[in-house]
Amino acid sequence: MAFFHSIWTVVLFINFIALLWWVYIKKSDSDFTKTANLIFDDDDAETSSQKGVNAK
Repeated sequence: MAFFHSIWTVVLFINFIALLWWVYIKKSDSDFTKTANLIFDDDDAETSSQKGVNAK
C-alpha cells in the first residue's frame, strides 16, 4: 500500500510541474489576457443595450 502512495505522490508532483510549465513557461500571455477580459466585454455590450431600452 505504501508503494501505491509513493507512486501516486510522484504522479501528482509531475502533474503540478506540468501545470506550472503551462502557465508560466508557455508564453501564452495574450490568450490569458483575452480570456480575463471577456467578462468586461460582455458587460459593456449589456450596459449599452440596457441604455437603449431605458431611452424608449
